[in-house]
Amino acid sequence: ADVLNNTGTLTAFTGTSTINNLETFNNAGGLIDMRNGVATDRVVLTNSNYVATGNARLGLDVVGTGGVNTADRLVIGGTTTGTTNVLANFINPVIDTTGALIVDSTLNNLAAGQFVLTGPTSQGLINYAIQVRGGDAYLVSTPDARAYDTVFVGRQARDLWYQSADAYSAYATARRVSFGQERSHPLGIWAQLYGERQTAGDRNRTATAFGTTFAVDDRIRTDFRGAQVGLDFGAANFVIGITGGYERAHGTSDFATIITTEGYNYGAYAQFGMTTGLYAGALVKRDDYRTVLTNGAVLNGYANPRSHSTGVEGEIGFRTGGVDNLNFDIGAGVAYVRSNMNTFNFGNIAFTQDKMTSVRGQVHARATFAGPIAPFIEARGFHEFRDDNNYRLNSGLSTTTLDGNGKGTWVRLEAGIGGGINGGPLLSAWADVGDTQGYGLRAGFRF
Repeated sequence: ADVLNNTGTLTAFTGTSTINNLETFNNAGGLIDMRNGVATDRVVLTNSNYVATGNARLGLDVVGTGGVNTADRLVIGGTTTGTTNVLANFINPVIDTTGALIVDSTLNNLAAGQFVLTGPTSQGLINYAIQVRGGDAYLVSTPDARAYDTVFVGRQARDLWYQSADAYSAYATARRVSFGQERSHPLGIWAQLYGERQTAGDRNRTATAFGTTFAVDDRIRTDFRGAQVGLDFGAANFVIGITGGYERAHGTSDFATIITTEGYNYGAYAQFGMTTGLYAGALVKRDDYRTVLTNGAVLNGYANPRSHSTGVEGEIGFRTGGVDNLNFDIGAGVAYVRSNMNTFNFGNIAFTQDKMTSVRGQVHARATFAGPIAPFIEARGFHEFRDDNNYRLNSGLSTTTLDGNGKGTWVRLEAGIGGGINGGPLLSAWADVGDTQGYGLRAGFRF
C-alpha cells in the first residue's frame, strides 16, 4: 500500500522516468513538471492509481513539427481521480486537429474534465484545448475565428480600386453633358477629393479552415478617402486621357482587427458620345498598395503586406437633351479587377494569396439640367457577380483555404452639381443602401 504524496515539484527532464510498484500517487497541490523545451519526456506510473487534489498541476512541452504537435506525456497505469490543471509550454505552434497524446491511461478510464488546460490556451490564431478520446487525453489545436479577418486585407485592395474608379466615373458622367459641344481648348483637366464611410458584411456566417468549422463575423466598417486627377485631350465627341491618384482605407472588424491600406494608382481612359444617342467609355487602371494589419489581442498580431490591383471597366449607354435642357442619361457597365498580394505571417499562420478576382456590374439613371452648374440626381445599382477572395493558410505542413464573400447588391442615391457645358465645380453627396451601406462626399472641378 505504498503512497507518494507530491506537495511540491516533481521534475522529469531526462526522457522516460518510471515509478514501479507504487500503489497510489497523490498529486496533492503539487506540480509534475516536464517543461524543458523538448517534448520527449515521460512520467510512467506503472500499476499506480493517480489522485489529484488541491491545485494539482502537470507541466508539458508542446512542440509543432511539420503538420503535427508532439508533447510530453503522463502515463497512468491504474485509476484516475480528481482534477489536474495542465500548464503547456508551446513551441513552434501549428494547427493539429488530431492532437498530441498527453495523458495515456492504461485502463482507458479518463473522463472529460479531469485534465484542464489553464494558463495560455492560444498562440496567435491557434487555439489549444484538451479532448478525451478512448479514455485518453489529447491536446488539439484549431484555428481561431479571428483568422477570418485576414480576408478583409484582400477586400480593401479590391475596394480601393473601385473607389478611385468611381471618382473617374463621376467625372465621366458629368463630362457627358458637354458631348456635341466644341471645346474651347483640346486639353482638359479635372480633379476630385472624396471621402466615404461604408459598412458591409454579415455577422452570422460560418467558415471552415483545417477541417474546423467555426462562426465568423464578416462585417467590417471602413473609412475611405482619396484624391484623383486627370488630364485629357479631345474634341466635341471624344476624349482620351490619363489619370492618377492617392487612396487610403481604414477598417475595423467586430473582433478589433484594424486594417489600413494606402497607395496610389495610374491609368488611361477614353470616351465617345454625342448630344443625343449612344455613348461609350473605358478605363484601364493599376493600383499599388501597402497594408498594415494589427490586432492587439493576437500574439504576433502584426503584418505589413504589399499588393496591387489591375482592372478594366467599360460602360455603354444612351442620353438625350442639350444645352440648357433637362438631360437624361441611362447606362450600364462592368468591371473586372485582379489583385495580387504578397505572402504574410499573422498570428503564427502564413497567408498566401496568389490572386483575387472581382467582376462587378452597375446600371444607372441620371437626370441633369445642362446649365451653368449642371445640377443632377442619380440612382446607381451595383452587383458583385464574382468575388474570388480566397486565402491559402499554411500551418506547418498543413494547408487549407479560407473564402471571403462578395459585397452583394446595393443602390447608391446621389445628388449634386457636375459642372456646366464648359466645365466648372464638381460637388456631390451620396448614400448607399442594401447589402452595402454607407455615405460619402465628393468635391472637385473639371475644365
